[in-house]
Amino acid sequence: MDRYSSEHMAQDIMSEVEKIKVNMSQLNLMVIGKTGTGKSTLINGMFGEDLAQTGTGFPVTMEVGSYSKNNYPFIIMDWPGFELDGDNSIDVQFSEIKKVISLGNKTKKPQNMIHCILYCVSATGHRFEDAEINFVKNLLAETGKNKIPVILVITQAFLKKDTLELKESIDELDLPFADIVPVLVQDVDLEDYVKKAYGLDRLAASIGRVIADDVKNTLECVQQVNIKMMTRRAVMYVNGYAAKAGVLGLKPLFKRKDLYPIIVSTLAAISTVYDISIESSFIETVSQLIEDSGESEIRQNKVMNVVRFLEPTLYLANSAIIGAQSAAVITSLGEVFIKKMNHISSKEMVPEDMNPEILVQEFNERFKSAMKRKKQEKTQKEGDENNERK
Repeated sequence: MDRYSSEHMAQDIMSEVEKIKVNMSQLNLMVIGKTGTGKSTLINGMFGEDLAQTGTGFPVTMEVGSYSKNNYPFIIMDWPGFELDGDNSIDVQFSEIKKVISLGNKTKKPQNMIHCILYCVSATGHRFEDAEINFVKNLLAETGKNKIPVILVITQAFLKKDTLELKESIDELDLPFADIVPVLVQDVDLEDYVKKAYGLDRLAASIGRVIADDVKNTLECVQQVNIKMMTRRAVMYVNGYAAKAGVLGLKPLFKRKDLYPIIVSTLAAISTVYDISIESSFIETVSQLIEDSGESEIRQNKVMNVVRFLEPTLYLANSAIIGAQSAAVITSLGEVFIKKMNHISSKEMVPEDMNPEILVQEFNERFKSAMKRKKQEKTQKEGDENNERK
């Protein structure tokens, strides 16, 4: 198989995706609430409906739904709805939840820690019942001791009046929730109009604000609802790899094929953030970044035909320009890919809609724009230095 063929690149990207996941920090979330509050619907809406049942290793004797996602270091525990008595009574549930929290506190192991709890209450219920209030107070006392944030999620919030009444009654209790977030996971047809889904993106952002920094990367990759969070993380990856490419381009003997592992890592990182497989047509286009580059060394004062589909009109003045061009390749490629992933995540397109010709055109435009900016920055810097010398 050709070392730089699209088939080989696809395999390398998939392999790199798994390496990135392995190096992420373990994130464990817990979802609690009465029967009928829509906990499972909330989980599917935030994290996708392809979650897999998993054994957690937590000391739980009751039936708890525990789910993971596509080999990410992520577990979400969906506790059964509360009952007044029986196997799922409030008292039994609290005892079991304490065991899980205690395990994390005792072992201090990331795989045993609970990083955030989502407590769900339906807006259609209008109020907390006394037994539930006592449970919540005990829960918040326990989580407070262990510094675990609890976010109150008002689910099924399709009627503004019901949602406001419930929120006001909860506010009066003055409970130390980390946040209170109303959500409507799916559109609701109210006969005379359709109430559009809302709130999941805000909930994801709220979780991101209250969890520890070391697990935020994992959250940003497993949640499916906050495009800004995914974009921010993807841009961070691209900037990091562009910096590496810039340093690589400064080497005296630089070959276009040297960009291959950085290109693979960039695409893999972005794919990991969005949890979307890269369409083969995109890989075929990208593989041209390496294909046909040969073994020719790029030296000063020679044309740098960085990619096959770039107009070979950029002449090298020095190694700084080579470095700038190398960084611009990664930045431009990353920007194009992020844009397409955002369209897919927003349901504005499907992966199969990616047109190679349009991708090439957008890459060219971004690359030329990046190089123009670099040239302007260089000119400005030289002008400032000349003024200082005067």
